[in-house]
Amino acid sequence: MSAILVVSILVQLAALSWSLAIYWRLGNRRVLIVIALLASILAANLFTFISSWPVGSAFTLTMHLRDVPALFISLLAFLLAMNLEGMFAAGANNESAIDSEGRGESEALRLSEERYRVIVETSGEGIYLCEFDEPMSIDLPEEEQIRRLSTECHFSICNDAFARMYGYQSGDQMIGKRAIDCYRTHENESNVEFLRRLIHGGYHVTDLISEEFDREGNRVVFSNNCLGIVRDNHLIRVWGTQRDITEQTLARKRIADSERRYRQLVDNAPYCIHEIELDGRISSMNQAGLSLLGLTDGSGVFGADYLSLVSEEDRPRIEKTLNDAKQGKSVHFEFRATGGNLFDSSFIPLADAQGRVERIMGISQDVSDRKRAQVLILSENAILEGIAKGQPRNDTLRNLISFIESQTSDLIASVLVLDEDGIHLRHAVSTGLPESYVQAVDGIEIGPLVGSCGTAAYTGEAVFVDDIATDPRWASYRRLAAEHSLAACWSTPIKDHLGKVLGTLAIYRKQPGPCSQYDRKLIEISTHLAAVTISRHQSEAARRHSDNRFRMIFEQAAVGVAVLDSTSGLILQVNRRYCEILGMQEDELVGKTWMELTHPDDLAADSAKMMELREGRIRDFSIEKRLRRKDETFAWINLSVSGLWEPGELATTHIAIVEDITERKEAQQEIQLHRDTLAHVTRLSTMGELMAGIAHEVRQPLYAVSNFATAAAVTLQDLDSKIPGSSDWLVELKDWNHGVREASQRASEIIERLRAFARKADGIRESFNLNEVVRDSIELIAFEAREGNTEVELNLESALPNVIGDRIQCEQVVVNLLRNAYEAIAAKSSPGRVSVRTHSQDGFVETTIEDNGPGIGAEQSGKLFEAFYTTKTDGMGMGLAISRTIVEDHDGRLWIEDSKCGAEFHFSLPVAVDHSAALPDDLLEQVDSV
Repeated sequence: MSAILVVSILVQLAALSWSLAIYWRLGNRRVLIVIALLASILAANLFTFISSWPVGSAFTLTMHLRDVPALFISLLAFLLAMNLEGMFAAGANNESAIDSEGRGESEALRLSEERYRVIVETSGEGIYLCEFDEPMSIDLPEEEQIRRLSTECHFSICNDAFARMYGYQSGDQMIGKRAIDCYRTHENESNVEFLRRLIHGGYHVTDLISEEFDREGNRVVFSNNCLGIVRDNHLIRVWGTQRDITEQTLARKRIADSERRYRQLVDNAPYCIHEIELDGRISSMNQAGLSLLGLTDGSGVFGADYLSLVSEEDRPRIEKTLNDAKQGKSVHFEFRATGGNLFDSSFIPLADAQGRVERIMGISQDVSDRKRAQVLILSENAILEGIAKGQPRNDTLRNLISFIESQTSDLIASVLVLDEDGIHLRHAVSTGLPESYVQAVDGIEIGPLVGSCGTAAYTGEAVFVDDIATDPRWASYRRLAAEHSLAACWSTPIKDHLGKVLGTLAIYRKQPGPCSQYDRKLIEISTHLAAVTISRHQSEAARRHSDNRFRMIFEQAAVGVAVLDSTSGLILQVNRRYCEILGMQEDELVGKTWMELTHPDDLAADSAKMMELREGRIRDFSIEKRLRRKDETFAWINLSVSGLWEPGELATTHIAIVEDITERKEAQQEIQLHRDTLAHVTRLSTMGELMAGIAHEVRQPLYAVSNFATAAAVTLQDLDSKIPGSSDWLVELKDWNHGVREASQRASEIIERLRAFARKADGIRESFNLNEVVRDSIELIAFEAREGNTEVELNLESALPNVIGDRIQCEQVVVNLLRNAYEAIAAKSSPGRVSVRTHSQDGFVETTIEDNGPGIGAEQSGKLFEAFYTTKTDGMGMGLAISRTIVEDHDGRLWIEDSKCGAEFHFSLPVAVDHSAALPDDLLEQVDSV
């Protein structure tokens, strides 16, 4: 037997054994194929071995030669068997993890599972396995699959990292839980969308984002990798890994928000912010920068050379500055743009991570107005300094004109002053206008269509004419302006602090066009300076004539003026009116003391005030007092005294101004007398009402007494007839009873007379106008309206007919109603209003008194006119009752009506009838003769 053949058979037996061992561990069908192949090769070699026993040498050699390929094939089969484990190791490990309870565990399987467990437990990512209660057909409708994924799928494997993502301590706490218990898909549409995309991806997705809620309700964001195991078109289980990217998502959102805020900040910044590439081209610019260039979008500037925006004189300097910025230097500079505006700018280099400059950021601010404002302030201070030093008016105005014209080359300024008549404008100062034009406009009369200056002085408003050739206000002066090449004129009125027009400031241009913002500011400041200059000049002129005016005022004043020595009280000087008040000549008053002329009752108060004035405790005072006239009568005066003070010293001389108020005092006394009369009438009326009430109440008991006395007389008479012989006591009873009857009859007669007196009071009946009564009544109690801060509005019919009656009693009615209104408003503690109206209608004159007080309730209004009913704590309740009695006695009516606010009282009186108008002429003649 050939050694080679023996070796081949042994190798084949080893390969077959190894393959059987692998199959025992893996149970793989591919291993069975290898085993069958090895068994067939082994059978062929065994057949060769048996057939060669014993054989001749030649045949044996031949067989030996055939064993060489058999041995080679056997070696290949051995190597194949040796490599089977490596070929299927990965599949064996995975399937052994899934089917952990297999046919047995080898050492290799134990190590593999240990490695798998370490990887799962130590992984930073969440790892899980979801299994179904029963396999789910992937042919089901999409919504049904979503429902089952949420409700019929539970966790069978999950590591701690996955559990912590949902607020659990370990993966064991999630084992057996269903997806709906953790994902909360019923509350978050994002998770439903996640499951939908998982289905669309054939249950195999990578880096799929889901937004979920953990067990505490916190929103979390995950990145998911999922792989579904599908067999026979049914989903068995889902493997997945999950990473918490909440912080990364929030960070990206914060970055996006920061970039958005940065872009908003740049876009809304009041400065020009732009970026410049290294080749000098502008790549971006915010809206503020585009607005400065007069652009609405970047099409006109993006890609343009930055230096093209710089004026030619500044271009070389800015080019060097830009190169410095390209080298990494931050620079600050000023430059003038091609449009003439001045900019304050900075270049900031923007570098990459390695420090290489990529582009330049520029920040620019238009400071033209600020620079001009600084020039305006300096010029304004210089002009004000000239005014303070007393510089002549026209010199100051000339400096102002020169300053205006220096700001722009094409401006020509002029100042016109309004004449004292307030109608004509006079030329004051102009350095650039032709003399012929100045003479033509000097003395023009102001009006609504008199160029720019004449119209501005007339209306008191600024007039800005951008084109003289077309403006209608220049129609009469258009040819004059054209002859002197004047195309535009802006004029503003110069006013003093009281708003009085003093003149006009005009600025001309030789080209038509609108007034810029800076020009308007220049005109505003220049107009103010011109107003200060002209006002100061007029004030100085007024002060120069003050002495003369004082003398004229002193002599011609409508009030008396006296100069007094503070120490002695002597009168040093008096004017004409002072002499007239006291009926004396000037020489009769000078040398007297004010104490000699003062009424004795007023001397103490006047002396006390003068003492305070001399000691410097007060600067002035006013009192009412009486001065003795030459005829020894006294004049009431309103005296105002003030001292002529010297700096740091007490006044030695005083000025006394005397106003004669004698007539006003007498009128006040008459009004007071009138008030007293009204009060007396009120008391009488009140007594009348009281007497009527007492008479009504007492009359009934008196009637009863009289009746009882009559009955007693009859009884006594009967007794006298029944008792023979009159006794003394019966006679005495008859006398007493007779006395009672006579006394009761006398009391009844007195009561009747009182009732008659109360029922009808004979007053003075005359024809009078109720408008006069209303005015007099308001004047009588005007002090009450002032104390209550009440405004009285009158709406009296102008041609009101007269009424007949007692004027005093009617005045008492008006006063009562007015006083009630004032008191009602005072209770409201806020400014009040009382409206009084009169009008005639249907033969009656009606008076209405309405207030805006708290009003009168429906329950109270029904009792207001009852005697002794009052809503006041200190009232007697007789005023309205008396008023109604007076009005009804005049055949009139007094009532109250509802008002939107407050109370509204009305009373009407019949119109006075002129009976003479109805008499025949012959009868009138007889009446006149009588």
